[in-house]
Amino acid sequence: MNPPNPHAAPVEAAAAALRARGFEPGPPVTLGPAQRAAVAASGPFAGLVEAALQAQALAGTLGLQALAALACAADLDE
Repeated sequence: MNPPNPHAAPVEAAAAALRARGFEPGPPVTLGPAQRAAVAASGPFAGLVEAALQAQALAGTLGLQALAALACAADLDE
């Protein structure tokens, strides 16, 4: 088994931050129960609320992918 990548700490921290906000870090990042409840409770604005949360989830996915790529690149440099 390979040792843990020391450059993965930013990826793990970002995933933990997404979890703290109620998202389910994927891949891809998806809405968690808290966000789904917020959508359900937003009445006529449900579509708008869900779209905003889905956009945040997509940004989280792209951020995690970027951090993972940087961690891999840093690991290759050593």
